[in-house]
Amino acid sequence: MHGASSLPFGHSAGLQTSDDQLDDLLPATYRGGFFNDRVMVASPSLACLEADLLVEKLNALHSSLWYVGRPMPPRPLHHQEVIRRRIVITEQMALHLVWTRQHRIFLKPVPRYLLSLEFWTRHILCPSQASTDALGCGSTSLEDCERRQKLVGCALGFLFSYTALIAHESDFRIACDRGLLPEGVSWSAWKTLSRDLLRRHDYGSVNRRFRYGELRLSRLDEVCRYKHGQLGGYASTDKYRLYIDFFQDNLGKIASVLGYVVVVLEALQVGIAARYDRTFVDFAWGFAIFAIIAPVSLLLIVVLAFLIAYWANWRATKHYHRKRLQYIQSAMLDGSEKSDGVSVHIDSI
Repeated sequence: MHGASSLPFGHSAGLQTSDDQLDDLLPATYRGGFFNDRVMVASPSLACLEADLLVEKLNALHSSLWYVGRPMPPRPLHHQEVIRRRIVITEQMALHLVWTRQHRIFLKPVPRYLLSLEFWTRHILCPSQASTDALGCGSTSLEDCERRQKLVGCALGFLFSYTALIAHESDFRIACDRGLLPEGVSWSAWKTLSRDLLRRHDYGSVNRRFRYGELRLSRLDEVCRYKHGQLGGYASTDKYRLYIDFFQDNLGKIASVLGYVVVVLEALQVGIAARYDRTFVDFAWGFAIFAIIAPVSLLLIVVLAFLIAYWANWRATKHYHRKRLQYIQSAMLDGSEKSDGVSVHIDSI
C-alpha cells in the first residue's frame, strides 16, 4: 500500500487549485441510470466519480484477462503509432487501453480532477487515508469508505497507465496534440508527477484491471459471448451496424471454406483418374457428400445465429423502450429528474 498519507503524489506535483475551483475540474454532465440513459449535472459525488472511474465489467472478466492481454504496462504512445494504431478518444474507463482489429486503440484522457491533490483529499480519499492536515471526504459510513477505496484503486491504476504511455517527450507531445492531458501541464511537471506516482506505486493498491495493459477487443467479445453468454459482446464499437453487414461477413467466410472444398474435390478427381483405388474412391465419395452437406449446414448456422441475435436485439429494444417510457412519464409527473440533490429538467435529455 501507499505510505501513511496514501496520497498519490506530492504537493509539488499536479495542478495547483484552490478550494473554490474544485468543481471546475469536473465535466459538465455525466450519464447514469440502469441503461446509462440519464443525463445529470456532474458533481463531486460518489455516483459521479464511480461513473467516471470504475471498471466493474472488466473486473467481472478478470479470470479471463490472461487470454485478452498481457500482464504488463501499456506501451508508450509513440510505439502505438509505430505499430499503426490510431488513437481514439473515449470517456469510458471500460474502453481505456482496449484495441481493435481496425488498428484503433481507445484512450481515456486524464481528468483534471485526478491531477489535483486538493480534490483527492476532499472527494476521493477517506479521512483514514487522507493526510492529517487535510479535511478529507468527511464520510463516516463504512459503505462510503469501501466505495472510495474502489475509486482510489481505479484512479491510481489509471494514472499508473499514463506513466507508461507518456514515457518520452515525444509521447508527451502526442498526448498534448490528442488532448490526453489537461492544458497547462508542462513536460517538467509531468516528469515530476510520474516520478511521484512510480515511487508510491504498489500493485496491491491499484485495481486489478490495471495489472494488465492493452486489451484486445475481439477477445473480450469472445469471453463475453462464449463464457458469460452475453450475445452482444463486450462493447458496441465493433458490432454490426446493419444486418447486411452480418451476412456479408459470415457468408464471406463460408465462401472461403467452399473455395478450399472445391480445390480438394478437384484434387480427388485427379487422383481417381490417375489411379483407381477402392479405399481412395470411398474417401472421395464421402468427402463429396460432405461437400454437399457442409455449405447448407453452415448457411443454416448463420441464419440461426442471425435469428437469435435479431430476437435478442428486438427483445432488449422492447424492454428498454417500455422502461424508458415509464421513467419519462414518471419524470414528467415529478417535473424534473433528480440526482444527488441536483435537478435536471426532462427537456435536457
